Amino acid sequence: MTPWTPPSPAGRLACVLGVGVLGRRIAACWASAGYKVQLRDPDRQQIDGAFQFLKDHLERYNPGIDPDDVPVLDFQDLRPAVEGSWLVIKCGPEKLDLKVDVFAEPEELTEPDAILATNSSSYKSREITAKVRPETTRRMLNTHYLLPPDIRIVELMASGTTPPCRMMDFIGLDTVSPIEQHYIAERGLPDTGRFPKSTLTKANWEPRAAEAVSTRREKLTEMARQPVISIPSPLSALGNG
Repeated sequence: MTPWTPPSPAGRLACVLGVGVLGRRIAACWASAGYKVQLRDPDRQQIDGAFQFLKDHLERYNPGIDPDDVPVLDFQDLRPAVEGSWLVIKCGPEKLDLKVDVFAEPEELTEPDAILATNSSSYKSREITAKVRPETTRRMLNTHYLLPPDIRIVELMASGTTPPCRMMDFIGLDTVSPIEQHYIAERGLPDTGRFPKSTLTKANWEPRAAEAVSTRREKLTEMARQPVISIPSPLSALGNG
C-alpha cells in the first residue's frame, strides 16, 4: 500500500458539501482566511442562504475582510464541486446511509491525497467507510465544528485506521506505561497487567533510545522535504472578533 502524504492546499480548494446551519459557517471559516471555497448543495435555497450568511457575517470571522473579494463558488452537481479540492467536508443530516453514499462518490472524483472529512457529531468516521476502499480510510476523519464563530472549536477524530501505538513507540513504553496505568486507575477499569520491569529498565532502553533519536532525526528530515499543510490563517482569523 502506497504511503499517504498530506496534501498541499496551494492552488487547490476546500469543498463543503451541504451548506445548512453548520455547513455555511464552516465555509465561512475557510473563506475568511482567504482560501478558495466551493459549496455544493442540491437545494438552491440553501445555496442562496449560505451566500447571504457569508455576506452578512464574514467580518465576524475576519474583521476588515470584504465579502465581495472572497473566492467562493457554488455548484449543485458533485463532480465540479469537488474537482481540484484538497479538503472535502461533508455536512448534512445525521443519517448513516446517506453519509455512506456521499463519501463513496468523492472518493472517485478527488485526488488520492485529498482529505475527506465529516462533521458528524454522532457517527464515527469509520462507520461511514462501508463503500470506500481500505486505502481511502487513511485520509478520512471527523472534523467536528461546533457553532462558529460563536463557539470556535474544532474536534479532530481519526478514522481508526491510523495505528494507535505509533506515538507510543516513538515516545517509549517506559514513559507511556505509568501514564496509561494512571488512566486505568482513574477510570476504575480492570488492571490489564503491568509491563515486566525487565522490559522497562534503563539498560534495556539505552540502545533503543539511541536508535529512536536517530530515527526521529531521519523522520524530521524527511518531513521537511514534504509539503506540509499550514493553516495559520484560519486559526488567526477565528481568534479575532
